[in-house]
Amino acid sequence: MSRIIHPVQAPVRLAATRAGLSWCSLALLLLVLGGCGPIASTGPMLQARDLVDDAKAAGSERFAMYEFTMAREYLAKAREEWAYSDFQKAREYSDLAADFAKRAMARTKRDAVTTPTTEPVRALP
Repeated sequence: MSRIIHPVQAPVRLAATRAGLSWCSLALLLLVLGGCGPIASTGPMLQARDLVDDAKAAGSERFAMYEFTMAREYLAKAREEWAYSDFQKAREYSDLAADFAKRAMARTKRDAVTTPTTEPVRALP
């Protein structure tokens, strides 16, 4: 006994299979994209860390104290948010840290030229 399939039933089954395949593709895509948060926020955080390190090496702790402190604290906050898996906030704080580190470098370059490196010698009373 062979089973006869009505011509209308075959396309319905094919359409149902395509719809199921589409949902599986969407679920797989969401799973893959869900893992991008740590990757997308780590790069800017490492770049901000390098900029803060460069600013410290240039002497920004002395010449651009406010900007350097803001950069260092925003970087610490970015690391904290990254540890709590809030990757969007971690990226935002990393961007702020990088911005303040760049400002610190610029101010250090500007002020280091005009500020004497040593204190003048004063006579004892």
